[in-house]
Amino acid sequence: MINVAVIGVGYWGPNLVRNFNKISDLRIVAVSDIDEKRLDPIKRQYAATSVSTRAQDVLDNPSVDAVAIATPISTHYELAREALIKGKHVLVEKPMTETVQQSLDLIESPAIDPPLLHGELLSKLLLLVGKVSAISLVPRKKQNGSDTKNQIPIPRHNLEIACL
Repeated sequence: MINVAVIGVGYWGPNLVRNFNKISDLRIVAVSDIDEKRLDPIKRQYAATSVSTRAQDVLDNPSVDAVAIATPISTHYELAREALIKGKHVLVEKPMTETVQQSLDLIESPAIDPPLLHGELLSKLLLLVGKVSAISLVPRKKQNGSDTKNQIPIPRHNLEIACL
């Protein structure tokens, strides 16, 4: 079971919560939005889910394995970076960041060793957000030389979302 949190339930976030809730291998453990009124429907529909007006509560929650970020674009970089530093899987709504340099920093920074979403989960998440022609599991080496299994290198131009 993978514990998922959603940061931002304005326009697109409620769709993520609803769709994540349909996946048997996922459990929505936390939802955050700065507007408390947006959290009211979440409280009613998903009573077991923790809600907060502070994204930091989600990022600091040790039970959260993966975070979906559906906030204004200006917040994507900082939230994704913080989540990655804390070792969480991250799904960022498009566009990934405000600038190409911010995106490259998230993808290539040696200070961040982003955990890649594993094949089965990644396939399920991608099915929720758009058509994917083919994904194959390809073992690859991490920077430190250790073998990793079931990680997927994804060409950046083939997807409209960023999964790190």
